[in-house]
Formats: sequence, structure tokens, C-alpha cells
Amino acid sequence: MLQHFSLASHILLIFLFGNFVFGIPTSLIADWVTARAGKFRVLLALFIHIAFDFISYLFLHDYVIFAVISSIVFFVVDEILRKRGKSEQQTEIPAVQI
Repeated sequence: MLQHFSLASHILLIFLFGNFVFGIPTSLIADWVTARAGKFRVLLALFIHIAFDFISYLFLHDYVIFAVISSIVFFVVDEILRKRGKSEQQTEIPAVQI
């Protein structure tokens, strides 16, 4: 039981490290590159997330599939948060300035 918890905690830490080192900078770069991409923004952003993730092949070799899965999950969560943020901005009542 303790071995399973130890393995799970190590995997979680590796994924967290990968998301902070690769995920957040990749997301910022994808946002910057795709700012004017129009209707192809989502596909281009997905491609950028996955392309940057293959850099981890240099470090992970056989485990790169886990990095790709993590990248796709990070991308999906990022897009959900983006759509939620846009819908909240549209529903806000504008303040009247005096």
C-alpha cells in the first residue's frame, strides 16, 4: 500500500514539475503566437502544445507518451478556462461612470 502511494506521489510530482516547466511557458507562447490566428487558433494552439512537448523526448525517451497526455490535458483545461473567462467578461454589467 505504501509503495503504491509513494509511486503515485512521485508521478504527481513529475507531472507538476513538467506542467510548470513546460506547460505554463508553452501556454503563454501559444497565446502570444495565436493571438491573431482567427478560427484556426485552437488547432494551432494544440499543435504548439504538442510540438513543445516533444522537446521532453530529450529527457524522457520512452515515457514521452505520458508527457504528450499531460500536454493534451493541460491544453484542454487551458481552453476551458479561456472560454469560461470570456463568458464571464461578456456577462458583466458595465459600470456607469460619472
